[in-house]
Amino acid sequence: MGRAYGAWAARRNVASADMLKVFALVRQRLIDAAIGLVQAENLEPRAVHGLVVAMEDLTQGVEIGLLEAILPSGHSMARAT
Repeated sequence: MGRAYGAWAARRNVASADMLKVFALVRQRLIDAAIGLVQAENLEPRAVHGLVVAMEDLTQGVEIGLLEAILPSGHSMARAT
């Protein structure tokens, strides 16, 4: 998903910094919405923990794919970590 987003933005000449900023906003809104379930639905915080963890994993995967899409050819985040 991140690589597709990066490729889409590159075809439209969107700056990589702008792509990361926008996705950071989306990521925060997703996490805020999950946390908001605790208050809106009177859920126990532990009940939402799994959802937040899954969203973190998904959004981190998208960010890594996005970074890989904008890195020079032949580079990988897997090697950078």
